[in-house]
Amino acid sequence: MERGNTPISIKVLLVDDDEGMLKALARILRDEKYQLLTALNGQEALNILGQHRVQILVADFMMPEMSGLELLKIVKTLYPDVVRLMLTAQTDVELLMPAIQTGDIQNYMTKPWDTEALKATLRMYLNDPAM
Repeated sequence: MERGNTPISIKVLLVDDDEGMLKALARILRDEKYQLLTALNGQEALNILGQHRVQILVADFMMPEMSGLELLKIVKTLYPDVVRLMLTAQTDVELLMPAIQTGDIQNYMTKPWDTEALKATLRMYLNDPAM
C-alpha cells in the first residue's frame, strides 16, 4: 500500500471478535499513515504476526477462546518490539493495572472510543524513535 510516492511500512494489527468493530476502527483510521491488518481472534492475529512485521497491535479485551490479555502476553514474549495496546469496554482500570505494570499492555483505550484520542495514542507510538 502506498500514499503518493511514499511506501507505507508501518503496520497496525487490529484484533476484535466483532467484525463490525474492526470495520469501524478501519474506517476511522483509513486516512492515517499506516497499513491496517485485521484479525477476528487471537490465533488469527498470531498467524498474521508470523507473516508481517507489525509495529502496533490493538486488541480487544474480551474475546472468546483467547482473551486480548492472553494474546498480548504471548506477543510480548514472541514479538517484544510490537507495541501492545488494549481496547476495552471495561471501565475497571484495576483489572488492567497488573498487565500494565508487567508490561504486557503498554496502553489502553476504552470503548466507545474517542476518535481523536485513539488516533493520538497511535501517533504517539508511531513517533517513538525506536520504531
